[in-house]
Amino acid sequence: MISPLYFKNYSNLFDNFLYRRHFLPIQGQLVKIIILLSFSFLSPNTLSCGNNSIKQQNTKYLGIGEYHQIKLNHLKNYALSNREIISAKLSSTKKTLLIRAKQQGLSTVKVWQKSSQKEFRFIVMTKKLAGELKSVNYSLSALGLDSQIKNGEIKVCNLVENFPQLSIVWKLKQSRKDKIFKLSDHYRFSKTFKKILASKIYSSFIKRKITNVKCTFETLPITCTIPKSKIDLVGIQKFWLKNIPLKLIRVNETLMLPNYRLKTKLILTESANRDILQLGLHKISGKVFSLINKDFNGFIGENQVNINNTKVKLSSMATPEIILRVGSKSQFSIGSEIPFSNKLKDDLYTEWKFAGLKVSALIEKEGDQYFLNIQTELSRPNTSSGTTSITSNRTSSRLNIKLKKTLEVVNISHRGIQNELSSLSYLSRLPILGRLFTSNTEIETFKNIKLYLQLERL
Repeated sequence: MISPLYFKNYSNLFDNFLYRRHFLPIQGQLVKIIILLSFSFLSPNTLSCGNNSIKQQNTKYLGIGEYHQIKLNHLKNYALSNREIISAKLSSTKKTLLIRAKQQGLSTVKVWQKSSQKEFRFIVMTKKLAGELKSVNYSLSALGLDSQIKNGEIKVCNLVENFPQLSIVWKLKQSRKDKIFKLSDHYRFSKTFKKILASKIYSSFIKRKITNVKCTFETLPITCTIPKSKIDLVGIQKFWLKNIPLKLIRVNETLMLPNYRLKTKLILTESANRDILQLGLHKISGKVFSLINKDFNGFIGENQVNINNTKVKLSSMATPEIILRVGSKSQFSIGSEIPFSNKLKDDLYTEWKFAGLKVSALIEKEGDQYFLNIQTELSRPNTSSGTTSITSNRTSSRLNIKLKKTLEVVNISHRGIQNELSSLSYLSRLPILGRLFTSNTEIETFKNIKLYLQLERL
């Protein structure tokens, strides 16, 4: 199968020939292009390992004292970049250039022919290392795998398509893990072989009731993450999956759970009459939270609502958001620590107490259902007989909550009575008649606090 990378490399080579056509005659250009097309389609694997595959073909690895022949036609001249590394000898027929490796290092050989020029790179190493690399190349090529040395690693160019190829690659990788040229960690598997590997790995774990297994088929060994358990993983690798190089990583499942955002909105309504406190919304189809559900973050832009020519104050006290996870308890508070001056016998002292709203939330998941354990505490200062204290309202409940659905969880009403005595100066002091100029007014106010929640997955 010809990979897209092969066509990309072919395009680069084609452009390179067009750019460097000054040394070719007009008829020679056509001949060279035809030869290139024939070569690329007959040997796609040679172009599928990287952008530098043509350079790799002209790169030779020699041991000290080894020889290499460069067979050329119409050789006009040649040059060596480093004569201390290699030496060259031209045959009498000028069709063969004999290269001899002298010592370790890198040298290039540039040759000029009648109508073209070529460049060869020679990397000279010890005989032992050169023999090892040749052995690796022979072992891979025997199973139809091509290789090249790139960035100090031996890279397999082809797709790994069966277990014999997988076995030889893994054995070579293990044998060279402490050597100079190691086998690359990254490999590509064919789609068919990847399905076979996935089926064998996942089915082996499912049979042993191990679920939530995730594997990546991009490296060797194949890396799989599994939940922590007491199952013997060594036995699974040695007996059930012995033909597959695996790296098993145990992870805590709770660390792999997703994050959730809990949005809250605290709404305060105030009026001087209990009937007005309904805001007239009972005449509208739906409830208060239906307005929030449409736009949780933009509930009634103005704080003043007029219904039936009656003025009602509606205010959004707070809109905190918190990130939490299933099974982890979270808490937030809206308010502050307030100083209170109290008297004990003849001593005055200051005491700090929290006044505001505290919310504790815990998400639990059972199947596809989400449950919210929530505790709220609304506290406020209260003064009686010269002593200031904190009074609070506490609620605790377990709710079934759906993602991205607004839910009302707190509804607290407060009734306040205020007495106001007013009178006219001097006239109110008149005996009996003074009562006509005195007014005793009782004002009754109502406050209502609602807390809305909305849960969404990040």
